[in-house]
Amino acid sequence: MARTPRLVVIGGGSGGLAAARAARFRGAEVTLVQDGAVGGECTFTGCIPSKTLLSAESDFAAAMTRVAGTVSRVAADESAEVLEREGIEVVTGRGRVVGPGEVAVTAGTYGTGERSLSAQAIVLSPGSRAAIPPVKGIDTVEVLTNENLFDLRERPESLIVLGGGPVGCEMAQALATKGVHVTVVEALSRLLPRDDSDASDIAGRILQRNGVDVRTGTAAEEVRATEHGVEVVLSGGEVVSAARLLVAVGRRPGHHPAELAAAGIDLTPGGWIAVGPTLETSVPGVYAVGDAVGGPQFTHAAAAMARLAVDNALRVGFARARRLRWDPTAVPWVTFLTPEIAQVGLTEAAAAQLPQARV
Repeated sequence: MARTPRLVVIGGGSGGLAAARAARFRGAEVTLVQDGAVGGECTFTGCIPSKTLLSAESDFAAAMTRVAGTVSRVAADESAEVLEREGIEVVTGRGRVVGPGEVAVTAGTYGTGERSLSAQAIVLSPGSRAAIPPVKGIDTVEVLTNENLFDLRERPESLIVLGGGPVGCEMAQALATKGVHVTVVEALSRLLPRDDSDASDIAGRILQRNGVDVRTGTAAEEVRATEHGVEVVLSGGEVVSAARLLVAVGRRPGHHPAELAAAGIDLTPGGWIAVGPTLETSVPGVYAVGDAVGGPQFTHAAAAMARLAVDNALRVGFARARRLRWDPTAVPWVTFLTPEIAQVGLTEAAAAQLPQARV
């Protein structure tokens, strides 16, 4: 009789949840290790609250109440109790890879000690955190990021947004339509720099119609606290002021590099977990998915990676020679402005750089 495979998943965000459920669907015994509430960034500080805020009424307090209620409802469908009913063991605590097939869990479910878990394979999904740029003085003020923005209950009169990517643009429009005077500061020459340039132009016009002051091609050189909030010195010497500062310049790894290095797991020069096309790390049997690998940082991408990694992780014998390969070139993404801006595949500029391409 064949032995039932066991999988340990570290991280209970979008990628981890998808991996645990995919493995359970395939009949594996699954343990999900999560340091905190299951659901991760998408549920608590990302997709769910941001899209709810975008679609909410113009009254700020009512909108934030709606955000909190939506997050609670979604989280209830992803709770440890729900997963346990699905046959997934949930262990609360901080998990780390010790070696191939070995995970150590500190605190949480097992008290203050450490317990070892063994498995046929391990899937890492530690996610990412908001990056804070090395701007002079930024550590002297209380900044907002996606991790605490949705805790606000009183509407700020004004807001400076550092970063004109999807998060910066979405939150600029969401808050401008709630009566906040918003200034967006983007160091590059256009908003949404990963998108086609005509999409960037559309985004700029959308925000300006909502009263947003858009500053592209200018960087923040210094941040200073003031009596009424914060002021930012721009690269041209101009100073802009606001009640609050929102930082939306990108993401940084959510894992502990030293712990991964100690387990023999290689990192990229940017600090992300290095994986091959099968999503396996440098340690055999240990896979990584989602934001942690530094690729497309979207919920649907994390879920697709998780399903692929689980399929590969549970293959044995000759089937391992036919493992699936992750291809991120056709991952779609949407910036949820009104109207939305969607894209899939290469930008026109990137396609034009391909040999013998006709665009």
